[in-house]
Amino acid sequence: MEQCKVKILWIDDDISRLKLQPYLDEFEESGFEIIPVENPIDLDSTIDSNKDIQCIILDISMPTGENIDVSESKKGMRTGLLILKKLIENTNLNHIKKVVFTIVGDDEVHNYCKSKQILHLKKQDYFPDTFVEKIKEIIKR
Repeated sequence: MEQCKVKILWIDDDISRLKLQPYLDEFEESGFEIIPVENPIDLDSTIDSNKDIQCIILDISMPTGENIDVSESKKGMRTGLLILKKLIENTNLNHIKKVVFTIVGDDEVHNYCKSKQILHLKKQDYFPDTFVEKIKEIIKR
């Protein structure tokens, strides 16, 4: 009998690019199922069709797509922060762990994450194996 995989929604415009492939491979080898979202416009439908997501990983600096105001997102530099705020406001998603995984390390992002008890991890600080281990810890909490 096949065991159900833990589903992780990963919101990142680089999710299909080679630089994140080692992370995706490590998750797969560890028994996770990654559900990728590259464009913010696909987020709601992806969440609606995957009710058993246990964790959401998201980048901060991404293109805005069609449903996020370019100026509000600071020309894409805060797209993920706007998405995170939307995810937090959706009380139906309160049970889902949220992790910011980005190269953006400024005070605005750090302070917001800290105030909402969201883990803010910098991509440059994690190899694929250590990142997967960190996500395992977060899901177990």
